[in-house]
Amino acid sequence: MAIEVGDKPLTGDRIEPVDTSHIKESEKNIADKVVKDIAHLTESGLTLEQAFTKVRQDFKLQETKVWPVEKTLFWQCVNEFGKEKINPMAQGYTLTMMNGEDIKIPHFCIAADIDIMEEFVQFIFKKGVKVGEDK
Repeated sequence: MAIEVGDKPLTGDRIEPVDTSHIKESEKNIADKVVKDIAHLTESGLTLEQAFTKVRQDFKLQETKVWPVEKTLFWQCVNEFGKEKINPMAQGYTLTMMNGEDIKIPHFCIAADIDIMEEFVQFIFKKGVKVGEDK
């Protein structure tokens, strides 16, 4: 038996059978959450494929690459100045697409007294001037 979905036939041989006769309440709740999440994401403007990707990430079915913070100029400055002085802390991330792949770009905050922040800003400016003079 085939059902037409657009120009593609949907056949039972493409669907893995799942025994739902003895499904637990927790499994029902998970299935319900997945359905609701996909509906919410697509109603919010994401494509179906983007919604699937988000659900795969949420349920840890697909790993998402994280922007390599250690390779950034910011991280280099933090290390040279002294991480212990400004306490960089990851606060979350922005999920974006680069080269056709999803990637998490971390959010960082720094926490220090204003005099230490002032010292850090001066350090960055001096480093920038030195780089400019080297050219």
